[in-house]
Amino acid sequence: MQLYPYQAQFVDDNPPKALLAWEMRVGKSLPASIWIDRKEQAGNTFIITPKQNKKDWVDFGTKATVLTKEEFKKTKIVNPTAIVVDEIHFFGSPLFKKGRSQLATALYNLVKEYPDMHVLGLTGTPIRQDAWSLHSLLCYIGVYYDWRAWQREFFSLEYRPYLPRPAWFAKDDWRQNIRKYLEKYCNSISPLDVVEYL
Repeated sequence: MQLYPYQAQFVDDNPPKALLAWEMRVGKSLPASIWIDRKEQAGNTFIITPKQNKKDWVDFGTKATVLTKEEFKKTKIVNPTAIVVDEIHFFGSPLFKKGRSQLATALYNLVKEYPDMHVLGLTGTPIRQDAWSLHSLLCYIGVYYDWRAWQREFFSLEYRPYLPRPAWFAKDDWRQNIRKYLEKYCNSISPLDVVEYL
């Protein structure tokens, strides 16, 4: 299958850890299936994906073991060389706050245990409800910002009349201020960027 130039560029760059934040329908899966089988990643490789996408990944013919998110939570992965996480935003719950999801816990523990493992996260929505989702995704690719500093940058401790104690609320300008992190750490493409190829 022929790669578009922007897909071929990613495969040629072959980063060991990356967030591919390409919007829907611009073709994240094909370059990811090639990336996972490159010799630098080859060995004990895994693709984690939502259940409805598993057959598509298997059909790519990659050498990686394809697991659904549910299978990933139940599988003990030992000595992985590389991992692709499809729809990684599902793993974006805050890692250092209450309510961390089982998916986020499992992936965070895996990347902590194997820091040399190559990691590729795929998502069209690297930011979900608030700034914590991107903080979690950055941790998975080895970019660590102190969570307290991150909290102070994007949230403010406020008193509200309906609360018994102060609580952290997102700052009004957090969406504008988080763009510098998106631009620095995410490989982002929108359909407008590649309309000539689609």
